[in-house]
Amino acid sequence: MYTESTIHPPRSQANALQSLCQAHRCHRGSLCQVMCDRGPEDGTLLDVSRKGARLCINRLFRPGQKLTLMMNLPWDEPPVEVRLATVKWVRQDTVGVEFLKVENDDRVLLDVFLASRSKLPAKVRWDQPI
Repeated sequence: MYTESTIHPPRSQANALQSLCQAHRCHRGSLCQVMCDRGPEDGTLLDVSRKGARLCINRLFRPGQKLTLMMNLPWDEPPVEVRLATVKWVRQDTVGVEFLKVENDDRVLLDVFLASRSKLPAKVRWDQPI
């Protein structure tokens, strides 16, 4: 699973994100939007792999809950949509999700992103050019 915590979102979102993450002890990462039966909620993508992700989000979720995710990965490509994910675990404001349905185009974007990051040295930050 790829882990990094040094992306810098746009300034208008950075202050709100920084407050949320400091209050809940999460690291800054890429922004994501979670859609569920209670409406959309913005969160922070902390880790991502081909099969799932770890999110920092200011909403209570329960294991087994179904979600849709829009992940803004730190690169110049469109967001990756996970049409169906399930909550696998919850720890305070951190949620682990498993991807159940990702369309082919989004799967390719995710695979290309992960492959590009796996070739970088461990200390390279998300906000550094490739």
